[in-house]
Amino acid sequence: MVEGFDGQEAKTSALTDRAGRYELKVPSTGAITLRASKEGYSSSEYRVDLPRTVPADFILDFPEQSVVLRGEYRVTLAADAACVQLPAEVRTRTYDASITPLSLDYYEGGLRNGASPVGSFVVLVNGRFATFYANDSETGVHERLGASASLWILFSAGNAPVDEPSFTVPMAGTFGYCADVSPGSGCRVPLVTCSSANHTFTLVRH
Repeated sequence: MVEGFDGQEAKTSALTDRAGRYELKVPSTGAITLRASKEGYSSSEYRVDLPRTVPADFILDFPEQSVVLRGEYRVTLAADAACVQLPAEVRTRTYDASITPLSLDYYEGGLRNGASPVGSFVVLVNGRFATFYANDSETGVHERLGASASLWILFSAGNAPVDEPSFTVPMAGTFGYCADVSPGSGCRVPLVTCSSANHTFTLVRH
């Protein structure tokens, strides 16, 4: 809803359509402050000087309690100690992560090694706890190591306490390592993998 809350038309309001468009009766001259609001979002205000021939646009943000995860982090993915077939250097990987909200209970995260993107994940929040998912063709870790090796990690980690600045929780998933990747991205040597429900996922807020 968009409403005027000062000026000559302080009681004027209008509902938006599904695309967010609205029409509001306002005075022909002067100024009015408009407020846009929607349940589950923080309201947004806009001061309009009249007459005006272009739309007054609003961006609604999520309330603070819904964006507890938004921010910059360090993420460490550690393989199960039983994954001895993996080279030691790939059993624990640490990345920078940026997490942003897409809705009240759904987030997306990007993973980086330095300035290089290496993967992504999604987060579903249920109350004080969240589950981190990177287990399909659109998410996961896909990291090149050196000139010819590569690592991929698919995972899910649940029961994560989102209101704590850092935590470590069990992670189910698969680590896959190829020591020699062809130019066409195939593995020219046997692929080494380790699947387990006893990997660990650690998140630390910067």
